[in-house]
Amino acid sequence: MKKISKISIIIMVFLMCGTFCVWAGEVTGLTTFSSGTPAVASEVNDNFTAVKTAVDDNDAAITSNYNEIIKNASDIDDLAAQPGVAWKQGGSGGTIGTSTASLQSLLINAPADGYAIVTACGSVYWNITSAGQGLVRLKVSETSGDTTEGDGVQFIRFQSGLGTGIYFFPFSTTRVFSVSKGLNTFYLNGWHQVVNGAASVDDFNFSAIFVPTSYNYIFKPIPIVIP
Repeated sequence: MKKISKISIIIMVFLMCGTFCVWAGEVTGLTTFSSGTPAVASEVNDNFTAVKTAVDDNDAAITSNYNEIIKNASDIDDLAAQPGVAWKQGGSGGTIGTSTASLQSLLINAPADGYAIVTACGSVYWNITSAGQGLVRLKVSETSGDTTEGDGVQFIRFQSGLGTGIYFFPFSTTRVFSVSKGLNTFYLNGWHQVVNGAASVDDFNFSAIFVPTSYNYIFKPIPIVIP
C-alpha cells in the first residue's frame, strides 16, 4: 500500500478547503491523521471524496439559486410591463376658446414600449346666446392644441333655431397611441370653431391605459354567396 507524506496530505486538504471555502458548506466524515502513523491511500481518497461531495452539493445549490434569481428577475421585468392606468377627473375641465388650445393634459410613465388607450369623456356646458349655429371641436392628441380633423376628433354642433339657454352635450373620444418607455403626455384639446355664446368642459374624466401588446386588427371572413 502506497504511503503518502502526512505533511503533503495536510497541505493538499488545506488547499482544497481554502479554494472552495467561498462556495462549500460544512464538510463531514473526514479522517483525522495522527503524527507518526502512515496515511492510508483509501482514507486519503475518502477525505477528498467527502470534500468533493460537499463542493458538488453547494455547486448544485448555487446553480439552483442562480436560476431562481434569473427567473425572479424575469418575473420583475414581466410585472413592469403589465397594464397600468393613469387618470384625472374633475368638475370643470376648462373653457373652450375661440382658438385651438389644450384643456387638460395627462402624463404616463410607460414601463416599456407599448400602447396607450386614451379616453376623454364628460359634458360640454354651453351657454347659447343666439339662435344661430355653433360648433365645438374636442380631440385627444399627443400634441397640445391639435384639433385637426382625423382620428379622435369629435364635433359638437348646435343647430340654429333651438333657442337660447344652457345646454349640456355629452362627449366621449378614444384613441390608441404607440408609446415609448418613459414619460408620454396626452392632451384633451378644444376649439370653439363656430362661436355662439360660451362653452366649457364639465364633469370630465381623462384616462390612459398602458398595454404592452397589440393584436392589431382581427378580420372575420365574410362569405360571398354567388347566385
